[in-house]
Amino acid sequence: MRDFPVFVPWRGEHLAAVVAVPEGRPRGLAVFSSVPGSPRTHRHQVWARAAERLGDRGIASVRFEFVGLDDSTGSSVEVSMAVSPLDQILAVTRFAQRAVGVDPLVAAGNCLGAQAALALAAELPECTGAVCMLPPAVRSGAVWGVIERAQGGRIQVRLRSNRFLRRLVVRPLERFDLKVRPAVGEPLLRALEHARVLFLYDQSNLASRSRAFPKVRAIVGKLPEPHRSRFELRVLPSRGLQQFATIDVQETALEALVEWVDLCLPEDQVSMQALGSVPAGER
Repeated sequence: MRDFPVFVPWRGEHLAAVVAVPEGRPRGLAVFSSVPGSPRTHRHQVWARAAERLGDRGIASVRFEFVGLDDSTGSSVEVSMAVSPLDQILAVTRFAQRAVGVDPLVAAGNCLGAQAALALAAELPECTGAVCMLPPAVRSGAVWGVIERAQGGRIQVRLRSNRFLRRLVVRPLERFDLKVRPAVGEPLLRALEHARVLFLYDQSNLASRSRAFPKVRAIVGKLPEPHRSRFELRVLPSRGLQQFATIDVQETALEALVEWVDLCLPEDQVSMQALGSVPAGER
């Protein structure tokens, strides 16, 4: 496998990226978006290690940083969880598709990167899968939103600081007044029309995020069976996924990621492309 550092033009800025190309004709492309960590490799070189393992399986990859982060130019003020940076990940994806000459792809990321990967999967029919690590799936509903804003947040502080009120008011509201965030729910439903989507969490999230799981499963459960069967929410047996904090969590995350990408990019796609299909980036 060979790595090619590049800068991808985007709205007058340049997004720092690395295109990894395996020996022989790639059977597909994996797109990794990085949040702050090590430049273009993520924390503890996780994306670089994923690229190497996928390269051994004949899968090309591109890993990049959003505008204003690490070596990408521009201002990080534009980085926000409120809006998925679809145009940035799309620019990098089209560049990489042209560079390696493939059409099918899988998107992967964590946190904001997970949200961007989901948006890309929804946008591109040639995206056959997405791996979303710790996607921020839910937000407080209208009732809790009013409480959070009331008196500059002082009421929320009082409710949380009182043990009796926390049990009587806060916990029921947090359990029942959660809504799936539009930035996650809407692209998830669109992506499942054609792509396999994996949501990855770990043991640390069982307490803090487990209330989100039924909400996500509920919206997926309303879909037709072929769409529902493309979704999986998996809780890894390790802890520390948010920071890739231990060797154990790095390894379990990498195994899950590589397994999913491998599943979504079957080897028979190589022979189909060889018959003359044009990569989507050149259309």
